[in-house]
Formats: sequence, C-alpha cells, structure tokens
Amino acid sequence: MDEITLNLAHKWTRQIIKELWTCRIDLLSRVMSDDVIAICSREQEYLSGPEMVLDQMRRLFDEIPTIRIIKMASHVIPLNDSDCLVIGRYLAQTGLDSGQLLMDEQRMSFLWRATSNKDAPLALFHFHISNPVPMDAKLYPVKNGHFSFEYLLSIVDTLHSTQNIQPIIFEAADKSLHLIPLDDIYYLEAQTKHTILHLKSINLDIPRGISKILDELPDNFVRIHRGYAVSAQVVSTMRADKLTLHNGDILPVSRRLRTSARHQLIAALGGKTL
Repeated sequence: MDEITLNLAHKWTRQIIKELWTCRIDLLSRVMSDDVIAICSREQEYLSGPEMVLDQMRRLFDEIPTIRIIKMASHVIPLNDSDCLVIGRYLAQTGLDSGQLLMDEQRMSFLWRATSNKDAPLALFHFHISNPVPMDAKLYPVKNGHFSFEYLLSIVDTLHSTQNIQPIIFEAADKSLHLIPLDDIYYLEAQTKHTILHLKSINLDIPRGISKILDELPDNFVRIHRGYAVSAQVVSTMRADKLTLHNGDILPVSRRLRTSARHQLIAALGGKTL
C-alpha cells in the first residue's frame, strides 16, 4: 500500500471517530465494505454489515451526551499490499452542557482495504472501539476515575478564576464526588465519625469529622455547638440558645460556645450591630 493511501486511511479513521462523537455518520456510511464487522464494548455489540452498524449508531446517538475528543494519538501500520491497520487512543470528555461529568480513555482499531474505485480508494472492513464512556450512571460526577477527577479539578480552577465563588470538592460516603459552591452550604451536623452536610437542595453524608471539614472552610462557618456549625450568611435570627436560619431550620447554640459564636457570626456578617 502506497504512502498516499496509508495517509488517507489515517485521516479517515480520525475523522470517523470525531464524527461519531458528534452524532454523525457521514463518512462511515460511505466507506464501509459490504462485509464490515464492528465490535463495540457494550454487550452483544458484535455488528455485521453496514445496515446493522448504522442502526446501532443511530440508537447510540439517542443516548450519548455531548462529547469532545481530546489528546488523540494514532498510528497507521501497513499489513500487505492492500491492507493497513490504524490503531490509536483518545480521551472522550463530556461537554459542560451535557449534565454529566466524565473524562475517560478509549482505544480504537480500524482495518482498511485498498480498492480500485478512484472515488473511494479505501473500504473499511473492520473496526473496534473499546472502553466507552458509561452512559447509565446517575451520580454526579458520573465516575470517580482519575481522568474524571483531573477534569473536575480543571473545572474548579476555571470557576475559581472566572467567578466570584469558591467551590469545594466533597467525597460522599458512597464515594461519589460533589462540586459544592460555598453559598450552597447551610450548616454541618456532626455524627459519629462522619458529618451531614445540609445544602440548599440536598443533604450529603461526608465520612469525615466536623472539625476536619471546618478546618478547610472559611471563617464565615462558625461552630455553635458540639454537633453543629453554620454559615453566617444563612442566619436569620440569633438568640442566646438557638439560631433560626433563612429556610426556617432552628439550630441549638451551646452554653459553652454562646459568646464566641455570637462574636464570630457578627464578625463574619460585617462586624456591626444596629
């Protein structure tokens, strides 16, 4: 196989991958041979013939989120005078508008055969794509893998530099990771060897002690009781033995911490009383 044809096989492989993850099959539908075999990673995804391949791809397009392909590395290997193999890997990254958060690695192999057709000098007779992005997980983020974690950290850096918020990553008891803006945290409730994080819309069980979590939070989070710490921004009313929050929740204030908690709450809210 000559160099021009090898380069074309390389180019078309990369183009097909990019098109698939943007829900397009333009090139794939034109270059598959009649006896094409495709192997994908879901169960029973052993596909024979162009019609079966294209039907499966169309079904997949109804399920997958927006995907970006980054850091693609690929190589073309001549096998004989008429066949070549293109192998490679890439990172598949969900778009921020997809409602899912994941970055994972996939691998690919495409077998091409030269033809005598000048308009279509190559035919694809086998391809294999493995290690797909899982689409059925419910937790946010979708997967607690190292690629996803690195992606999450990059988003945190972006948010930190472009917006006036300081989100924190919390790992819940079920090992899911949650990106929580500080403004969403109402109060912390201590339990035995773990802490319940009370947020605007949900509660999270964090397998860490309340003191260790408070060490990582800013000064507007104030310890008011052995079992409670509160964000000063959500306090509506302060009394000697209890606090009322904007959402109506009432928290106890211990006698031991009463004076210090009052001073800290006032300081966090601007340091003035009227």
